[in-house]
Amino acid sequence: MARKARIHIPGVFQHVTARGIEGRDIFADEDDRHCFLRFLDVLLTRWGHQCYAWALMPNHYHLVLRVGEQPLGFMMRQLNSTYARYFSKQHDRHGYLFQDRFKSVATQDQNYVLEMVRYVHLNPIRAGLCNDLRELASYRWTGHPAVMGKGGTPFQDCKALLHCFAAAPTVARAKYESFIEAGLRMPDDDGVVSAIRRSNTGVEARGDTGCWVIGAPAFVRRALAQDSIRRARVARYARQNLDLKSVLRIASRMTKVKGSEILTRKRTGAGAEARKVFCL
Repeated sequence: MARKARIHIPGVFQHVTARGIEGRDIFADEDDRHCFLRFLDVLLTRWGHQCYAWALMPNHYHLVLRVGEQPLGFMMRQLNSTYARYFSKQHDRHGYLFQDRFKSVATQDQNYVLEMVRYVHLNPIRAGLCNDLRELASYRWTGHPAVMGKGGTPFQDCKALLHCFAAAPTVARAKYESFIEAGLRMPDDDGVVSAIRRSNTGVEARGDTGCWVIGAPAFVRRALAQDSIRRARVARYARQNLDLKSVLRIASRMTKVKGSEILTRKRTGAGAEARKVFCL
């Protein structure tokens, strides 16, 4: 069966997961989990992605990320390979750690994003690692405690997530907690949850858009169209031997502004106007 295409549109949210080969554990102890989170922290900053939610389970992990300009695959391959090397050395093992490549499904609609966050943060309860929300609020290996203002990790963007519920942090946390609690009463076959699970289980049929992107029909059509245009454009640039450096030279020649000035962060002046040409 053909592999699932990666949807990459800057600013789109992705639910990402990776599992241990043959269902084996990928975290043997707390040191492993701490190490994985350190790698994640460094790489999110390096590649320019934001993390809204996460959970480390015994044999897999979940992330809800808002992707930046760079395709997510660059970071994920580095994250999984770096952690796999660490794990093999630390525990004197050989062979693959992860089962195939990571899996992801995209969405941008806020309701679907929040459903993804709820799905990820409720994983420890559904897996029996926590009994209720009280225990989840102090469970160290998920982003839920940080959203509730109880510790956290540097890479998690709690402020942006809470802003989806209310402007005032106290009100936002109360609404977020109610939203999470409501998820415990929802059926397992809920539309968004079932779409996420279908993607997680490895269904990669090219004809099933739900494996690539979930959301309102209009968003799905727009996302697939934009991704198709991007793929065609990247292929054309490759045929023309164009990269960012050559585009910068072209923009500099067209605007008569030095490339170094185009790359500055000034918001006004000739450099700022030339930068618009470069970005286009």
